Amino acid sequence: MADEGHRALDTLSKLGDDTWMSLGDRDLGLHIYRTHRRRQGDRPTLIARDIAKSFGLECAMILPTDDIVQTRVRTDAGWLSFQEYFVKERCAPDVRELHYNHISDAHATGEALCALWEADLIVIAPSNPLVSIMPILKVPGILEAVKASKAPKIGVSPIINGGVVKGPADRMLTSLGYDASAFGVAQIYADFLEFFVIDHSDEHHVTGINGLGLRTFVDTILMKTREDKRRLAAALLSVSGVLSEKASEVQEPGA
Repeated sequence: MADEGHRALDTLSKLGDDTWMSLGDRDLGLHIYRTHRRRQGDRPTLIARDIAKSFGLECAMILPTDDIVQTRVRTDAGWLSFQEYFVKERCAPDVRELHYNHISDAHATGEALCALWEADLIVIAPSNPLVSIMPILKVPGILEAVKASKAPKIGVSPIINGGVVKGPADRMLTSLGYDASAFGVAQIYADFLEFFVIDHSDEHHVTGINGLGLRTFVDTILMKTREDKRRLAAALLSVSGVLSEKASEVQEPGA
């Protein structure tokens, strides 16, 4: 939340509580609301929808599952929750293993399956493939729905020239035995993607990625400004051949 204060957290700290998970007052208000709705038995999908609407978001935010799935991280010191690893430990320990607790018992939401079935385009954003994307795809039914969808499936590499813009994705990939490169990420996604977009600095990976059965496109994928995001979005629409009413709103500079 913007325009945050931390008076509630200061009070908890003075009372001796553990406050490594730094949440602002507005964030705490949001969490109290969400917890109250959960205790009333409301579906997380509906809670997320109502929160988005209250804050003026016009996009549909769809959860892959309403069930509880928790990412666990094994380090040399033992198992940690992802929040402990990411916030408390600041991603410092080497990751030896990942586990998505309860994922085999989770059920995909009808909204998620319907969205994938009706999609004109499916884009895998340039996020950490191991802790952001895979927990979604491993929810039973989601990956199958992605594969069954007739929509073009395109991914954007989160790795640029062997590194990341932020976060531990490159180190995590390496410590878990993956190639921390655009090619390494393409290997993870090759089973269900048709197109893969990489940065100009990774053009030397084109032959290898094409060899995985993917069509590779080279572009400037580092997004620093809103215009960078609009330009890349336009490029994805162009690459996939998708035409929609919204396409005219996302144009390349000068178009």
